Amino acid sequence: MPRGIATSDDPVLSDEPSDVGPTSVGPTSDDIHISLIAPVFPPPAGDGRLAFRVTDANDRPIDSAALQIRGDMTHAGMLPIEATAAASEDGVYRTPIRWTMAGDWIITVEATLSDGRRATQSFNVTVTGEEESCIDDQ
Repeated sequence: MPRGIATSDDPVLSDEPSDVGPTSVGPTSDDIHISLIAPVFPPPAGDGRLAFRVTDANDRPIDSAALQIRGDMTHAGMLPIEATAAASEDGVYRTPIRWTMAGDWIITVEATLSDGRRATQSFNVTVTGEEESCIDDQ
């Protein structure tokens, strides 16, 4: 399997976004969708990048959101990693990320649009020395 992501719906890395909808938390909008689309993973302890695509219910890109990204390991005792991202174009948001160690992570993305609407989506990600994969979405 190539280095990259795999979701429960799509087992190989793709340049296309996975079909993932938001998980509602607080004042949210069901018509905002967040997809993990193109991570380029580093070694287990190092710098990398994550990319997300934010779209509306009609799959039109949303470029007016601010993204807050948080990574939590699935076991206790580790500090979370945090990042922010602003859109570049076509609803794609990129951010550097520093994986502090190999293991299972939950990446939570909160998108806040300029009109105040919000959506939150979580992704289960496994970071290893050889292959990193998004094993499913929550």
